Amino acid sequence: MNWPGIVFALTTPSVVAAIVAVPFWLRDKAIIGNAIAAGVLMLSAVLLANHERVLALRLQNDCLDRGMFCHFDVPQLFDRMAVYAIIAFVEIAVLFLVSARVERRRSRRHVDPQWR
Repeated sequence: MNWPGIVFALTTPSVVAAIVAVPFWLRDKAIIGNAIAAGVLMLSAVLLANHERVLALRLQNDCLDRGMFCHFDVPQLFDRMAVYAIIAFVEIAVLFLVSARVERRRSRRHVDPQWR
């Protein structure tokens, strides 16, 4: 496992997605903000999974260049790539939950406190 890549996937795309989504949320355009932020999260997952694939291919080619055969499991490579997809889907779920909470608070702001 590429732990620095996983830590990067857990932090940086979420921050970027939030920076992209918040201005739309504050202008009552939550759907647009969510769509763009989800796109950022999915794109980052695809890029990080592809990076993981390139690292595995580079290791395999290094073994072949030394005249050795290194066996790389396809399921293991799939697992390494699936980690990034799972992280992205969890981040998207959290994004939608936070968006719903922000939207609920903004809509209740216009309601008289006696009716809350």
